[in-house]
Amino acid sequence: MMLNLQRHNFVGIVGNYSPDEIVTAQNGDRERILRWLSEVNLCVIRRPVLEDAGTRVALAVSFPLSENKYRSAFSVPAHIIAQVSAPPLLNDCISILPQFQQNLLAPLLADTSLSPRVFGSLAWQFLSKQQYLTDNSDIDLVYRIEASEDWSRLKSFLNSALPDSKRLKTDIEMTLPGDNSFSWHEFRSQSKKLLIKGAKDCSIIPKEEIARFFK
Repeated sequence: MMLNLQRHNFVGIVGNYSPDEIVTAQNGDRERILRWLSEVNLCVIRRPVLEDAGTRVALAVSFPLSENKYRSAFSVPAHIIAQVSAPPLLNDCISILPQFQQNLLAPLLADTSLSPRVFGSLAWQFLSKQQYLTDNSDIDLVYRIEASEDWSRLKSFLNSALPDSKRLKTDIEMTLPGDNSFSWHEFRSQSKKLLIKGAKDCSIIPKEEIARFFK
């Protein structure tokens, strides 16, 4: 089975794995992770995506407010992953937000070909049905861009559709081919350079060189 192993994608684990196959980054996290997998079975792919010479998948769990949103990193062998799904679309989960936030985000849904996906607290709450969002939560959005034409359209679209940051705080990540990403807000800053985060490492490039990621 070919797995779409990309950061921010959500993962479910098979039911008949061995607890010894869960390798945690922090001592004492194993029981908490095993309980979560048994009850909710939801985790997310994190950097560096693959570990131990590509034999294990890097995952994380963000626990709900009832557990202080504790985040735990761990890894599993690929053969115990049952399914992988892309982050939910904003259009699918916007209804769980307060009405004033829905109204501010509505312009981002005007062009369905540029519809963002969500990660962070909004995605976890929508998928797990547990409480993550607070009055101060950012809205975390990700756009996955495959072609330079899409990037050109998206820049123009966001400049007109994005809500005022004083009214609604957003964290927007742009994902390029090869699982490279950068922050929209950093791109819009006055700096001439941009931090590119890859699955394994990071680099700083002139902003005009984004085009080289599209082939």
